[in-house]
Amino acid sequence: MTSEVRIFNLLCWNVRGLGDRDKCNSIRDHVANCHTSIACFQETKLATTSFLKAKTFLPTSLSEFRCLDASGSRGGVLIAWDPNAFCLVSSSTQQYSLTTTLASTMSDFTFSITNVYGPAVHADVQHFLDSLQAILERTLGAWVVAGDFNLIRGEADKNNSNINHA
Repeated sequence: MTSEVRIFNLLCWNVRGLGDRDKCNSIRDHVANCHTSIACFQETKLATTSFLKAKTFLPTSLSEFRCLDASGSRGGVLIAWDPNAFCLVSSSTQQYSLTTTLASTMSDFTFSITNVYGPAVHADVQHFLDSLQAILERTLGAWVVAGDFNLIRGEADKNNSNINHA
């Protein structure tokens, strides 16, 4: 018995705001050219995301989405997918993350994606990491964690010499 392999493309992108029409058009065109099945955007800076707004930056193939709205002009994450390839099983939000569980429409494969935009304030990092641990503990099966963690592992991750070793 042979099993059929299905491949899908997942794109993860810190878009740094989706307020500009030209930028939205550029993002939509790039995502479409990548033949993306799932897109994870961080730092949308959108207080609300209507279907009409989503059409300005998502290609027509990614017509289903869930989002965690921005707080003022900070944050905002969105996960979009192709409904011909995946259907939504569940979705939940935390302060810094959005988790969706998707099921393949072509196989019995189900998995969860957590899209994060980590805190910019260092004092909130432990709360953020604890919330990821809690998501892990209740996630069954395959789990993808993507996004902008606003964390560094070492000096090589920085583009300047301002390093807080704490």
